[in-house]
Amino acid sequence: SNLELTLAGYGLRTNIANLGDAETEKNTSELFSVSKIITDYDINQLTLRIDQRDEKGICNGDSGGPALIVDTQSKKIMTIGVLSGYNWNIIEKKQIDPENKLACFGFAVYANIMNPLYYDWIQKTIHPIQ
Repeated sequence: SNLELTLAGYGLRTNIANLGDAETEKNTSELFSVSKIITDYDINQLTLRIDQRDEKGICNGDSGGPALIVDTQSKKIMTIGVLSGYNWNIIEKKQIDPENKLACFGFAVYANIMNPLYYDWIQKTIHPIQ
């Protein structure tokens, strides 16, 4: 079924690939979040692919950020993914972005940390805060 995720990061807020240093700083100065729906979550997949062809989602500088599920009844937050990067279909990108100005297009790719391979390793290596 549909699963609503909250994605968060400190990366670029605009989709222009050629920003100067001052513009980049202006676009990365605060935490942001965006909600996305995924329809094909499988705990056994190593990665989650989040469709962001609507140009809303993660961008440069957001790597390592979480994909969260918020339980509105219990108010609990669960991290199910950690951002690895993004990818896109080159032919589709060229049709939509012939001048190559969209840096963050296509699909966000998250490590699925609920996958037993990752989850077991995290549980074995995590150190409680004392």
